[in-house]
Amino acid sequence: MVLDLEPSIMSIDTQKIDDDFMNSHFVKYCVALSKGDKTDSLLENLHKTFANLDQDDQKYANMIISDIQT
Repeated sequence: MVLDLEPSIMSIDTQKIDDDFMNSHFVKYCVALSKGDKTDSLLENLHKTFANLDQDDQKYANMIISDIQT
C-alpha cells in the first residue's frame, strides 16, 4: 500500500516564545525580590534563559538584573 502524502512544513515564531518565557521568569524574580522572598533559584532560572541572547544582550540583561538587586 502506498500513501500519497504531501509534506508540509510549519514554522512558529520561536523568538516570541523565548521572549515570553524569559519575561515570565523576569516577572517572577521581580515579584519575589519586591516581597523579600528568597530569589536564588529564580535568579538561576533567569540566568539560564540568557543563553538565548547574543553576547551584547546578555551583558545588558546582567546589567539590568544588577540594577534591580540594588
